[in-house]
Amino acid sequence: MLTLLQRLNQEFKKTIVMVTHDPHAAERASHVLHLEKGTLVEQTRVG
Repeated sequence: MLTLLQRLNQEFKKTIVMVTHDPHAAERASHVLHLEKGTLVEQTRVG
């Protein structure tokens, strides 16, 4: 499923918003926002 989402993003320029507690799934994202109790505490851009 993650490969399909990544392909949609890269090949078809589709924006994907994914909410997860799985750090391995989050590693595949180009942007990661970390929330604690509804407050943004960290924002990371990969690549």
